[in-house]
Amino acid sequence: MRTLNAMVASVVLGLLPVLRVDAQMSLICSLVNPRALVFGAYNPLVSAPLEAQASVDVVCSGTGAGRAQLSLLAGYSGRVHARALQSGRATLLYEVYQDAAHSVLWGDGTAGTSTLALTLRPGLNQRFYMHGRMPAYQNVLPGSYVDVVPIQLNF
Repeated sequence: MRTLNAMVASVVLGLLPVLRVDAQMSLICSLVNPRALVFGAYNPLVSAPLEAQASVDVVCSGTGAGRAQLSLLAGYSGRVHARALQSGRATLLYEVYQDAAHSVLWGDGTAGTSTLALTLRPGLNQRFYMHGRMPAYQNVLPGSYVDVVPIQLNF
């Protein structure tokens, strides 16, 4: 008889209390409907990286238009690059990208990461996708691994 212990990994997206009003334009924007980045069961013996997708919506009302930056801040690891899910003291590394090709690291503009530039307008509800990737062959203990990543909208 053989027993397999599962490792479940997920990232909870934490919205910073962002309800911002631009006085010059009377533009009111907020972040809504965050969907968690759920990697599911991780098997350290599988040669392919584990991938997941999440999203968040930006909703604006009022008048005017403007440019903004959407940032993913550091989670439990304190880093925006080489992020880590945690289960007690154990960690499981992962990254978040702006694109499905995993070529642009999404963060706060530091440590080789980029913010996402966007245009804000009333009535233009926008959904943005995060593409997570967890490297293969990480030697980790069984458990539930979690990270909380704050999302910030600056305009």
